[in-house]
Amino acid sequence: MESLKKRRSALKGRLTKITNEVGSSPGMSGDELEVHEVVLREMKSTYMELQDSMDSTAEDNDIEDHVNYRVDMLERFAQVQLKVGGMLKKLKAPEGSVQLQTRSTVSTTSNLCFTEFKEGESITNFVHRLETFMTLKGNVDDKTKVYILLHALTPQIHQKLYDICAPENPKTSSYDNLVQILKNHLDPKPSVCTLQHKFISRVQGEEEKVLDFATELRKLCADCQFNCSMCKHSVSDMLLRLQFIRGLRNKEIRRRLLQEKSDFTFQHALDIGSTIELSTEESKLMEHQDEYRVHKIEQKIVPTSNDKCNNSYPSRSYHKPNNTFVPNCPSSPIQCYRCGDRRHKADVCKFRDEFCRKCGKLGHIQFVCMSKRTSEVISETNQVRNTDQSDDDDDDDDAYDYEMKMVDEVHLSD
Repeated sequence: MESLKKRRSALKGRLTKITNEVGSSPGMSGDELEVHEVVLREMKSTYMELQDSMDSTAEDNDIEDHVNYRVDMLERFAQVQLKVGGMLKKLKAPEGSVQLQTRSTVSTTSNLCFTEFKEGESITNFVHRLETFMTLKGNVDDKTKVYILLHALTPQIHQKLYDICAPENPKTSSYDNLVQILKNHLDPKPSVCTLQHKFISRVQGEEEKVLDFATELRKLCADCQFNCSMCKHSVSDMLLRLQFIRGLRNKEIRRRLLQEKSDFTFQHALDIGSTIELSTEESKLMEHQDEYRVHKIEQKIVPTSNDKCNNSYPSRSYHKPNNTFVPNCPSSPIQCYRCGDRRHKADVCKFRDEFCRKCGKLGHIQFVCMSKRTSEVISETNQVRNTDQSDDDDDDDDAYDYEMKMVDEVHLSD
């Protein structure tokens, strides 16, 4: 593989040398050009055999590189061969040099294919595509144009064209006549007044870009025949500019254009409008990004729900105010709402799975319980449990002392 690459590089170097010689010596003789032409053919044949050998032994991940290299080399060969051939033909036939050069150029487009007329496409655009294709193919003969036109039509339009031309055969008609028949049938033009009315009624859509609006104005203006009645000079640019300013939705752009003192073209107005529109969109995007960053920062400094709960508990009195627990550590603004300790947070508290002896809820102990009984409940409880009140108080005291002992043991173990 390495030896093949070296041979390929040598061929590429020779090709570059010949290209430079041909480009820097426009006054070469016919004999020198013929020698270069023969050498280029032999070099191209040798390169193709060499590249085929390399492709057959190349690995899968190298195939794409070989394909790109082949395309580049073939383009180089085509360019220098075309230049040498054109110089030779120019020496042999000076009078017909332009026509010969055109045919040499279009010979490289022999593999082009034309896409037939499709429903929804304007006949004008179809004719433009067809004429470009025929120019590239070099088919300038009128009869050949007729055959290519008939071939490019859909079956339905092909049959319709035969019906319109009956009893004559479209093949006997001229190319320009067939194009005019198709335009009259498929794309009949409204009156000039109608076209002009559509033009002056066109304004920018709600979500339409400035460039798109300008393109639509140009399209509508194409057949409006805005010409001076005296000199027949076109005034389309002036009317395009006026309708563009009139139909703009952005008041800032309109105000800026109306501030222009000197006379300016439609293209100048379009440049200003598109620039302001783009800068406005970019400014909004930057503002949105700044707002997003500020929002992210605010989210980071907003206290969590646990912090809010922790800060609210110290302001309330506990069930046993005379036995308030004081931890053996420096005070902290954050207090665990499960046990009252300030040395840890609630999410790591060892009493998070304990049930309160006062309210029976999971997640805290009686020492920090915040539940309150209404006077009605207390009254009913006193009526039902009047005889057991003293026993309950004793039990609460014992439970409170037991929980305080557990808290102290946990703190000592920490």
